Amino acid sequence: MWKESIADPKTSKKDKQSMQLFVDNASSNDEWALKALKPIGVLLTAHPGGRAFLKASVESHKKLGYWLTLAYDNYLNPDRQDIKHDHIMPPIDVMNQIDTLIIPHHQT
Repeated sequence: MWKESIADPKTSKKDKQSMQLFVDNASSNDEWALKALKPIGVLLTAHPGGRAFLKASVESHKKLGYWLTLAYDNYLNPDRQDIKHDHIMPPIDVMNQIDTLIIPHHQT
């Protein structure tokens, strides 16, 4: 039904764009659901000291096509305001590739 409406010359350009956005969003949910419903997933454990290896590890595990969870140790001491998040947390290009991020509370 959506494909026919998008292809219909009577449909306005604005409506076509809205419908295409809806279809694209629904498709991304289908991709997510395919991974989420598999009986296996990948759990990567990491900490700030291993940031140099994290991107390659995430990229290689992502190729498996399973749900990818990153369990990341929390070195963000709330008592220290001088710590920069950019030096401790995974970089944004890594964060965009994982499905779930788990960070515990700060431990001393």
